[in-house]
Amino acid sequence: MMSLLKKALLGFAALAVTASVYASTTTISFFGGNNYVIGNKNAWTLEFLHFSEWKYGDNLFFFDVTNPHRDVTTISGEWSSRFSFSKITGKSISVGPISDVLFATELAVTGENMRQYGLGLGTDWKMPEHATFSTNAYWIHNDTYRGQTYQLAALWSLPFAVNDRFTFIFGGLVNYFGAMTGSVISSETGKPVHLKANLLFEPSLMLDLGHALNISSNKLYVGLQYAYWHNMLGTSLNQSVPELKLTWVL
Repeated sequence: MMSLLKKALLGFAALAVTASVYASTTTISFFGGNNYVIGNKNAWTLEFLHFSEWKYGDNLFFFDVTNPHRDVTTISGEWSSRFSFSKITGKSISVGPISDVLFATELAVTGENMRQYGLGLGTDWKMPEHATFSTNAYWIHNDTYRGQTYQLAALWSLPFAVNDRFTFIFGGLVNYFGAMTGSVISSETGKPVHLKANLLFEPSLMLDLGHALNISSNKLYVGLQYAYWHNMLGTSLNQSVPELKLTWVL
């Protein structure tokens, strides 16, 4: 549905490198691959991302610059804030495997003049030390096409070590958007714009390169992402692209 939401969740994949260790983190990433089905087949994105926890929840801000080395460059950005019911009330909102429940909000814009807003609920789940798993459910208003739908998302981060030298983060996301019919009329069909339900699955495996080279741990990561997107952006297109990724933790 929205390329920006995809990028926001990719931002979480980069964040997963350090979110389980630091209450606040800023990263710069460079990632890309071949055979994209929309835009240039070969594309690279420069991403700036900041995540921080605060007294009543957490915030995520990012912006992406796609193909900064070419004449056709797009910029996307998003602000997301979640408000913890446990932190606000001072009482633990913990039920079974769920460690917290949060009120979730988001504002997203893209270089294609696409705007959307989201409101919903998030959950954090009980996990082993340094591992994270969270889910979010949003009601989505697409301001560009004047339509509404829903989004379901799951994100995880699992650190592990092969030995004392090689440490990894296995992270990723599953992101599902429901179908949406807006009130804006398509210039191509003469009918209201309709976006199909779509599913994004994107696991990643990142190596702590600084630690492997005995330079500095938790600072420089390199790895692979795999992006599978069924009905990409609500169209009938399917995308399957492995991506190389480099992340620098500031």
